[in-house]
Amino acid sequence: AIGSTFSGNTATTTIETGGGAVCNSGTFTANTSMFSANSAAIGGAVYNEQGMFTANASTFSGNFATVGGAVCSTCTFTANTSMFSANSAVFFGGAVSNYNDMFTANASTFSENTAIIGGAVCNQDADITANGCIFSGNTATQNGGAVYNYSGTFEANTSTFSRNTAEYGGAVLNVYKTFTATGCTFSGNTASLQGGAVSN
Repeated sequence: AIGSTFSGNTATTTIETGGGAVCNSGTFTANTSMFSANSAAIGGAVYNEQGMFTANASTFSGNFATVGGAVCSTCTFTANTSMFSANSAVFFGGAVSNYNDMFTANASTFSENTAIIGGAVCNQDADITANGCIFSGNTATQNGGAVYNYSGTFEANTSTFSRNTAEYGGAVLNVYKTFTATGCTFSGNTASLQGGAVSN
């Protein structure tokens, strides 16, 4: 998809249904594309079920799901210079919910996303890398204002975490595995119970 717009699409909201705009089981690349106001139970805009998904200079805004407000991925997902803003999930991953495989974000921005767990990103049993990314103004009502990392490795390089909010881990909540931050900035993050910036 090149220079394409996916707006207001819906996959019937049952627990089995994924990908309000796109359900991918092969190779899907979105270049300079817009995904807005899409909804589904799993992956409001995109459900990357068994394939490879790459987003280049694309925007995900105002998408909604039970899990993975903009994207739910169980296979390889790479976001390059992309924007995730004002997406929301009922439970996990306001912008992205990632399971079982690699999620890499390069020079991408996650702002004003919301969920119960992982305001911007929820990562479980997988590895996640954020290079030169911005996580700003994301909210988790419970854990991990920007990122909730459970039983996976999270590596953040030269990334900024600002004004994120949660009960535990205002910016990041890391559970059971390794979180490494190199050359990162944490500012103005808030936790009402534990770990204003990071709970590890």
